[in-house]
Amino acid sequence: MPNSEAGEKLKQLKLEYEKTIESLKQREVELKDQLEHFRNDMNISQQSLEESSNLIQNLQAEIRNKDSMILQIQEELKIKGQHLLGQEETIKAKEVENRTLAEEIEQSKDRYEEMCRQLKLERKKADEQRDQSVSIEIQTDPVVSTHVPVVDLAREKELKSRITELEHALEIKSDLIEKLHEQLPDVSREDVALKKKDRSQSMTAGGVFQNFVSQMKDKRDEANERNRKKEAEKKAAKEAAREYALFREITTALKIAIAVDATTGSKSSEDAFNTR
Repeated sequence: MPNSEAGEKLKQLKLEYEKTIESLKQREVELKDQLEHFRNDMNISQQSLEESSNLIQNLQAEIRNKDSMILQIQEELKIKGQHLLGQEETIKAKEVENRTLAEEIEQSKDRYEEMCRQLKLERKKADEQRDQSVSIEIQTDPVVSTHVPVVDLAREKELKSRITELEHALEIKSDLIEKLHEQLPDVSREDVALKKKDRSQSMTAGGVFQNFVSQMKDKRDEANERNRKKEAEKKAAKEAAREYALFREITTALKIAIAVDATTGSKSSEDAFNTR
């Protein structure tokens, strides 16, 4: 009886031992699986860490490049600012020169108008002298005293001198207008080109939309400048044509007056000779 109880207990202990061994084996397998999983996670984490380290290094290199680019842009902006200051001084000097040229043109115009008024007065006097009748006194005395009109060579010389002065004044005015038109578009073109160049440089630091707006503004400025230039050229051409037509008219009238004076003098001399 005691042996059977001991055998039963031994059998139960053996079964419990086998269960414990089986449980330990299962736990070992689970631990191995967990260890493998941890190893995989560690490898993935190591790769991710390496990738993150490489990314950080790349970002640091890019930041250094950006810093260098920003320093370069700042240096270029500084140079551009100095260049703009120089351009502003040049533009101011051009404006002063243009004002001086405008004053010279205005003075030349005033002299030209004064010459035109004087020439009109001379033409009016010539017409009045031409319309006057020449009185010839006939005497019965042996000695006949006849007044013979002679062409006024001094007056003719003076008129020709005035014509020469008028032509010279017109040449000076044309040269001044041409010089003014040559200088004004150059300043505008330099200004527009400078704006375009500066705005193209700002494309790195600014945005594409801002650059697009700037380009549209540049195109509008160029179109306005072309229109202003065309209007100025048309106005100058019209003014020059009007003044040239007036000059031709006055010159023709003066030449006619001189010819009429010469003809009147010759005819009066012939009549006086026939009377004698």
